[in-house]
Amino acid sequence: GGDTGVDISYHEDDVLSDTNTTISYREFKKAFRRSALSGLRPDESQLIVLREKGLKRVRNWRAVAEVTSYLMFLLVILLMVYGEQDSNSYNITRSINNTFITGDYYTTTNNNPQKPFHQVSSHDDYWEWMTTVLIPGLYTTTWYNGASYNSHGTIADKTSYLLGGARIRQMRVKPNDTSCVKTSLSTTRCYTEYSPFDEDTTPYLPGWLPSSVATTPGEEGWYYKHAVGLDDVPYLGDKYLYTGGGYSLNLPATESQCNSMVDNLTQLHWLDEHTRAVAVEFTVYNSHLNIYTVVTLLVEFLPVGTGYPHYDIQTMTLNPFVSTLSILVLISRMLFLFYTIYFTVVEVRKIYKLRKAYFKRFWNWVTVAILLLSWTALSFFISMSILLAQVNNARRHSAAGSG
Repeated sequence: GGDTGVDISYHEDDVLSDTNTTISYREFKKAFRRSALSGLRPDESQLIVLREKGLKRVRNWRAVAEVTSYLMFLLVILLMVYGEQDSNSYNITRSINNTFITGDYYTTTNNNPQKPFHQVSSHDDYWEWMTTVLIPGLYTTTWYNGASYNSHGTIADKTSYLLGGARIRQMRVKPNDTSCVKTSLSTTRCYTEYSPFDEDTTPYLPGWLPSSVATTPGEEGWYYKHAVGLDDVPYLGDKYLYTGGGYSLNLPATESQCNSMVDNLTQLHWLDEHTRAVAVEFTVYNSHLNIYTVVTLLVEFLPVGTGYPHYDIQTMTLNPFVSTLSILVLISRMLFLFYTIYFTVVEVRKIYKLRKAYFKRFWNWVTVAILLLSWTALSFFISMSILLAQVNNARRHSAAGSG
């Protein structure tokens, strides 16, 4: 007989059916052979049913394979994300909170309640919190029993290292701003709310005295530094969005020097009626647990003079390859790279085949968005690894120089 062009490759229990006949695969196979030997063509209706069932099975298997691949991709993402989490992050965050926010650390060690950060509502409260909570937390010189202690760069918990020191930054508005609303009861002095357009960037002399020199730099803390110069980014508080720049000072290396700096700033009224926010920023690293903590302590002052504290404590593991789950994290990242490349190739082939019709389907746009986010995440992983290597090298060089 001639070539029928039909590929019979299905399970023997398959049933071929149409409106007129229902036969098993084995019966159809026998009938097909008899027809081939006799030179007769098989029943056309049976061939159509067989072809439709074959195409349906292929489509079902493709759908199952696609769903399975997406589920595996989701599993890899979950392993990659949660595999880098550390159960000790909560304890580190709580320790930082007790040291710099609530002041419970000093209450239990010195039996002397301190000014909690969340109770800061004025300039005087802020300086009191700095001298009784912040500075003792950053510079520890004694043990709980009063014995002297060489901190070697650790904070009050004596296990976390202060990286790069701490910085205090003030955001101000322009004095005598004309944008505020004046009424018949208004005085000659008018204070406005904070806005990036009304932010003061003028260089001053100590005491906020006008400077005859219009260029910077001047004395630290009295001239404005932009976000690029501070290597900072815009920050969202409870009341306003801040540009990332400000009048900043790096806190000194010792507790006595820091207290002297605070006394000097207090006498010169570094915080005044034009201050709209002041932030303390620092990063600590716990080498025992391989955990970094980025701390931002912000107090926002409204034109009425009331302060509103806001703090942000972010605890993270930047180097997951030193933990017990490092192999799992490494494998998940490699699989994530493989799946990203695989799905990218698949979608590029679809775009080449369908052209403009590809972009007429909503879920194709969803897939493209997922792939773009995946490649963005991979670029973040690479840049984070490079920056982490630079930080570790700088920390080692610093330790070798101090040793």
